[in-house]
Amino acid sequence: MKTKYNKYYTGYIPFSYQIEKPLPYVGKYFNIEFDKPHPRRNCDYENELVILTKDIRNALNISNLIYAAIDLLNAEGPFYSENHPFIIPAISEKEYDYNKQLGSVLECQGDIPLAAKIAAKCSFRKYLVYALIKYQLGCHLFPTSIMDIDSPEYNPLSFYKIQDQIRLGYAIIAFYSVIEELGLEIRASEKKPSTINGTWNPIVKNELEDRLTKSGIDIKELFDWNLRSTPTKIEKLKRPELLKKSPWAFLTRRDSQTKIIDAIATLSWIRSRIAAHRSNNAISSISIYDASNASLLARRLLLEKLGYWKNTYSDDDDKIATTT
Repeated sequence: MKTKYNKYYTGYIPFSYQIEKPLPYVGKYFNIEFDKPHPRRNCDYENELVILTKDIRNALNISNLIYAAIDLLNAEGPFYSENHPFIIPAISEKEYDYNKQLGSVLECQGDIPLAAKIAAKCSFRKYLVYALIKYQLGCHLFPTSIMDIDSPEYNPLSFYKIQDQIRLGYAIIAFYSVIEELGLEIRASEKKPSTINGTWNPIVKNELEDRLTKSGIDIKELFDWNLRSTPTKIEKLKRPELLKKSPWAFLTRRDSQTKIIDAIATLSWIRSRIAAHRSNNAISSISIYDASNASLLARRLLLEKLGYWKNTYSDDDDKIATTT
C-alpha cells in the first residue's frame, strides 16, 4: 500500500532556472517538489521547496539534510547547527507550532535544487547521511569562512588563540571521518605499513587507488594543497608529495598540486599525529589552511562519490575545490 505523504513548506527559495526536471526528486520515504511559496512567507518569489513525507519529524530531518548539503556545496557552514528555515505544514499539526521556530523565515543562498538532489541521494545510504552531517559538523568548527582566508586583511597565523587551534584540530578530525565513512581512508597495519623506506607500500597504494576508482574518484585529477607564508612545524614534519605549483601560486601563496592519494595520506598523518590524540607542540602551528585542506579534500571525495563533483565548477573557471 502506497504511503500517504503530507506536505511541508521548507522556506528554501530556489532560483527558478536551477530547478531541473523530472520532478519530484525522490528520497527514502520522501519526495521533494517546488510550489508557490506559502502565503505566510509574504514574499514575491516564484518557488519554494516542498517536502512530501509522512510526518513533521521526517520533514525536519530532511530539512536538516538539505541544509547540510547546502553547506557542502558552499564549503562552509552557519554559526549555529540546525539553522534551517522554519517549516510550515500544509495542514496544521498539534505537536508542532511553527510560530515558536527559531530558524530564519527564508533561505535563498546557493543551488538549493542541487542540494535537494544531494540530500535525496544520501538518504538511501546511512553512511552517506553520516558523511554529509560530519562534513557540516567540521564546517561549524571553523573560526572563519574558507572564502575569507585569501582576504588581504586576514593574517591568521599571527593571532591564533589556542581555542582556535583546538577547534581546527577537531574540524580536521571531522573531515577525515567523512573520508572514513566513504571507505576511502588508508588501510594499513604494523604488518602492512603504508610506507616502506619513506615511499608508498605498493600493496597499500594499489588497494587505496582501487577503492577510489570503484567509488567514482578520478585519481588522475590532482588536488590543490594550500601552503601559505613560511613553512609551519606541521609542514616541515609532513606535507604531500608536490608535483607542481597551482596556477594562482605567487610569492607567499605557495599552493601546489598533489595526487589525491598523497593528499589523503598527508591528512591522515595530520589527523593521527597532531589532532586526534594528546596535544603536542606541533598543534601550536595548526592553521586555517590545514583545516581548509581537510575540508576541500573531504568535500571533493563526497561530491565525486555522489556523482556531483563536475557540477560544482566549469572548465573555464577556477575550480571551487580551491579557495576562490
